[in-house]
Amino acid sequence: HMGDTEIGGTRTISDNPYAGVLFKSQNAATWTASQMEDLKFNIKRASFATNPGTITLQNKAIPSTTLGKSPITTIPGTKRILVRHENHGMYSKDTNNVTLSNFAGSATVGGANYNMNSLNNGTSGITKVGLAEVGLDHYVIDLTSLSGAPSGNFDTLAKVTGGSGIQATENYVMDTGKVILQLLELSGTNITTKVRTTTASSASGTPDELGFSGTGGGSEVSFVLDAWTDAKEITPNENINFDYPIMVASSINENANMSNNKSFQTQITLSTDQENLSPVVDTQRMGLLTVQNRINNIQRDQDLYSSSLLDNATSTTFKDAFKPSTAANGDANAAVYITRKVTLANASTALKVIFDAVRYSSASIDVYFKTLRSDDTADFDNI
Repeated sequence: HMGDTEIGGTRTISDNPYAGVLFKSQNAATWTASQMEDLKFNIKRASFATNPGTITLQNKAIPSTTLGKSPITTIPGTKRILVRHENHGMYSKDTNNVTLSNFAGSATVGGANYNMNSLNNGTSGITKVGLAEVGLDHYVIDLTSLSGAPSGNFDTLAKVTGGSGIQATENYVMDTGKVILQLLELSGTNITTKVRTTTASSASGTPDELGFSGTGGGSEVSFVLDAWTDAKEITPNENINFDYPIMVASSINENANMSNNKSFQTQITLSTDQENLSPVVDTQRMGLLTVQNRINNIQRDQDLYSSSLLDNATSTTFKDAFKPSTAANGDANAAVYITRKVTLANASTALKVIFDAVRYSSASIDVYFKTLRSDDTADFDNI
């Protein structure tokens, strides 16, 4: 109050501060100016250390996914099942593990009915260490020795079954990723971000001398976690194009193959030159976008399913799945670019194809064409 001694001090208040006029009210609606009074208060601020600090972020457990309707196909003459699971990311046949639960439906074993829900084992389902064979959107599991497995081999006709609620673990494989971070980097402060990644395998193996890739997955070694000394410095919120496939692994694979280490880790280093300023990371808005290139190499039926699977399939369920690249309705390769039909104004006796592409040394590109003579009455779509 003007003329009084300052609260907490000895100075007599002789003039008003520059902070404006104090308004007082009893009901927070009608305000009265108090020209001779002001409010005194203390403001406290943070004083930051000028040596750098680090934040380490790790991936959360990947939730199980619900597979499509009837994702199981029994393989005749065996105790094996084929599981349709799009982009499952488990392309290293021998080292990947998977847990499946909530089975439904039935099959036939020795002429008798076999309930697939026998594999549920309550709610825990089955856990398989190693896969019999893998493809881009499927894998084969041998049920032998697993709890709830059929007592004998499945009968001679492949059965599509499984219900509509099967849950399965999966990896997130990525060729491109984006670390989503909301950051505040003030002048005089700095934020550096690095990622520690885990290797993955591609969906198809390295082609042999005949160009065939088989059903064992890519030749890259999965589940190798980079050391922090090899961590890649990145720019948050921008695409990262990796030189080889990497993954965020399922919890079961992190446990079995990585000693429970997390498969994707981000280290953020915060630094400042001024003790009254700090960069900021919003820990409520963090994430990772993963993009997997859908590329495989299917040149023969044994690149899609193994010879043993095809030999046991007396029905056409598996044998008819493969189509050659010259088939009118496309083949089993996921990455296929088809141009629109080009009708020539003038007759031609030659064809020259020119295209531009980025191709890594481990990949290959095949070019096909089809032509229809002007006097040919065939349906172009059937050629």
